[in-house]
Amino acid sequence: MALSIDGFVRCNLLKDFDGALVKYEQALDANPSDSLAWLFKSMLHAFKGENDRSVPALQQALNLSPFDPNRYFFDSLAASVHLSAANYGMAIDYAKRSLRSNCTHVSTHRALTIALVLAGQVEQARDSAARLMKLDPSLTVYWLFAAFTGRANLVLGQDFAYALREAGIPI
Repeated sequence: MALSIDGFVRCNLLKDFDGALVKYEQALDANPSDSLAWLFKSMLHAFKGENDRSVPALQQALNLSPFDPNRYFFDSLAASVHLSAANYGMAIDYAKRSLRSNCTHVSTHRALTIALVLAGQVEQARDSAARLMKLDPSLTVYWLFAAFTGRANLVLGQDFAYALREAGIPI
C-alpha cells in the first residue's frame, strides 16, 4: 500500500509519471492483487492518453475489489478513466454508481458533468454542474485547466475545460 500511495503522490502532486509508474510496478511485483495499485496505474495511463493500458488496468482493479468498502472511490476513478478514453456512457454509469454511495464526492460530480456534456446531454450536465457548484463553490474552469498543466495529455484538459464551461461552470 505504501508503494501505491507513493506512486499516487508522485503522479498527482509531483507530476512525476515515470517515478509513479515505477512505484506502481513495485507495488504489483510485491502483490499482484493490489487493487489500489491497479486503480492508480489505470489513472496514470489515462492521464497520458494510453487508453489501451488504462482500461485493462482499471478492469483488473475492479475485478480484484468487487466489495471494497470504498467502492465509490473505485467507481469514481473508473468514471474518470472511461471519460479519458471517450467512453462517455460508461463514464456516466460509473459516476452515477459512485454518487449513489457517496453523493458528496466532488471529483465524481466533475467527471459526471464533463461526461454528460461530451455525450451531448447538456441540460443534464447543467443540473449536475449546479450540484457540483453547491459542493465546490470555488470551482472554476481555469482551476481545472491549471490542474492539467504538466500532464501529458493537455488536449484532454482542454476538452474537459470546454465541457465545464458548456455546463455553466464559471471561467
